[in-house]
Order: sequence, then C-alpha cells, then structure tokens
Amino acid sequence: LKFQFQITRRGSSIVSSTEHTPLSRDFVYSLHHNFKSCLLYGKNNVGVASGENSSVKGYLSLHKSYEGALSLRWTPNQLMHASSQPSSATVKESDQQWLWKQALCIDMEDIIYIHLHQRDENSPSTLTLVNCDGVQCPPLQMTSGQHSLVFLTSLEAGLAPTHRLDPPLWGGPGKGNQPNEYLLSTNLCPV
Repeated sequence: LKFQFQITRRGSSIVSSTEHTPLSRDFVYSLHHNFKSCLLYGKNNVGVASGENSSVKGYLSLHKSYEGALSLRWTPNQLMHASSQPSSATVKESDQQWLWKQALCIDMEDIIYIHLHQRDENSPSTLTLVNCDGVQCPPLQMTSGQHSLVFLTSLEAGLAPTHRLDPPLWGGPGKGNQPNEYLLSTNLCPV
C-alpha cells in the first residue's frame, strides 16, 4: 500500500489540502501562533475572572514581535475548541460574542506593575497587571505549582535587553539562584 498526502501551508500550520478550515479557526489560531512574532510562553487552562461570574479558562500566550514588542494574549478555551469543531457543534452565537469580549490582547509596553499573589507552591496563583493609567487588567489565575514563576521568567527573558523586572525575579550575583522570596509586586523598568 502506498499513501499519498497533499499538504499546504497556511500561516504557520500545516494542514491537509482536502480539509476545509473555517475562517474563525484560522483567526483564533493566528492570535497565538503566527509568523510575525515568536512564542515565548504558552499555557492552557489559565483562568480569567469575568466580573461576578466564576473564572473562565483559556489559553494564555506571551509573544515577542521581531521588532521587540511584547504582547500577552488570552483566548477562552470554548472559543478555541468551538472554532475547530464542525458548525453543528459550535457555541451559540450570543455566547460566542460574549466569549470574544472576554479575549485579551495586552501590549506589555503599557504595563508598569505586575502583582503576584500566591500563598505557597501548592496553592493557585493570581497575576494582576496594572497599566500606566493605573487600570488593572482582569486577573490571570494559574493552577498550583510553578506556573506563575515560569511565566515571569519567560517575561523577564522577553523584556531583555531593553527592560527588566524590578526587583529582579532571580537573586543577583552573590544572592544565590533562588527566585525573589518576597515578590509581591514588580515594576517593568527600562534598562
């Protein structure tokens, strides 16, 4: 038996040429994976508090454009999954509109403070971003473990060489290689 496959390249994904990809799926996919930026961090099931309702889970990603700009994006899981399902299995249009309003795209150049709240390594963490006008972005809720530390490490690497976290996430020379124990808030500062 000999199989022949035809593949075409769409954006940065490879799909079968016989497969029809809906436009909404391409759009959702391009929010997080595209040829104009480099993915520095990606995590699924990150919650975002949506007003009085419980948090909505979604995909969080941190990108650095080739010009050096950092952006943070979050899309609800329901949108990610609905856009890859056949039209009969999609979310109702009114729900989909509400979900699109929940999606986040944050230019990290506008962020001046990051607050991290976590009791210990075994408890979930909440990251709150504050922009230069003093307005808080919706809090990002990560599951227990080192997820927030991995995100902040990726952010710190993405900020270099023009910006940095203040205080630094990791101890400086002679301070050991432990993360800053008292990291309650961090400023994004030019170098």
